[in-house]
Amino acid sequence: MLALKKGDIDFMLNPLGLQRGLQEQLKDQAGLATIENPSNGFRYLGFNFRRPPLDSKAFRQAVATLIDKEFLTRTVLQGVAIPMYAPVPEGNGFWHNPNVPLLGKGLSRGDRIAQAVALLKAAGFTWQTEPKMSQDGKFVEVEGKGLKMPNGQPVPSLEILAPSPGYDPLRSTFAIWIERWLNEVGIPAKARLTGFNVIVETIEDPQRFDIWILGWGLSLFPDYLEAFFHSRRAVPGGHNRGGYSNPEFDKLADELLTETDLSEARKKAFKMQEFLADDLPYVVLFTTPVLETYRSDRLKFPYTQTLNGLQSGNGLTTTVVIK
Repeated sequence: MLALKKGDIDFMLNPLGLQRGLQEQLKDQAGLATIENPSNGFRYLGFNFRRPPLDSKAFRQAVATLIDKEFLTRTVLQGVAIPMYAPVPEGNGFWHNPNVPLLGKGLSRGDRIAQAVALLKAAGFTWQTEPKMSQDGKFVEVEGKGLKMPNGQPVPSLEILAPSPGYDPLRSTFAIWIERWLNEVGIPAKARLTGFNVIVETIEDPQRFDIWILGWGLSLFPDYLEAFFHSRRAVPGGHNRGGYSNPEFDKLADELLTETDLSEARKKAFKMQEFLADDLPYVVLFTTPVLETYRSDRLKFPYTQTLNGLQSGNGLTTTVVIK
């Protein structure tokens, strides 16, 4: 940043873009321009399907319902993040399905809890003490206690692995609030904020984790829907770390990879997004715009509005004009 301000360099490649705090340091600096573009990536919460109750669709839907993405992104994080519900970002317009199920969107805190309780009850979960909202519906008056799975066994303590504030304050903030919201309805969860590499290493072993929060940078063609969620990818070294397995989805994923007609491939990708937003191997949480600063007094780019920013084209070094 200092080199950029001094004019020693003209552009800095950064796959995550410019943090808001650094943007403030460069604000109103002569000769610099800051641009904002949609990101082709997302942050998510994933479940280890090998451990009950994380293998329960109703449980996953209850968790998704309790997470108020709009409150966190707009109020707590002051608009630096954008809530997401589909695993293909909105910026990737051709492949993004805007009509996926939006679990919990627009609900009040009381309605979220009521809906989560109803989902769990319908699936056979029981409480010693059910959660109860205050009369005005603004806070939990009685926290849930003694939540039991349909087989009568207590819901075990669940650990939420997430990056530390030093690495990503956005994901750590989500983890802390998710812990709070799950505990309010009696789901015993604890956020563990740790190093990025620690999380990646831990989720390689199916026996060592429950829930984790990480993120993905994505390709334009959404073949990653197969790579992340097909059952054949639930192997050592595969990207399906949660062990998600559903024959219906596997069939869709196989068809996407073999489809040769673009419009038909788009239809299949849309169906896969609808499927995933309902079945929830991931709760897709949010994305962030890519902010970049360059020396506009020295560089003239052929364009600056592009998915994932100028860094996605390595700074357009073959077409940029040096004044």
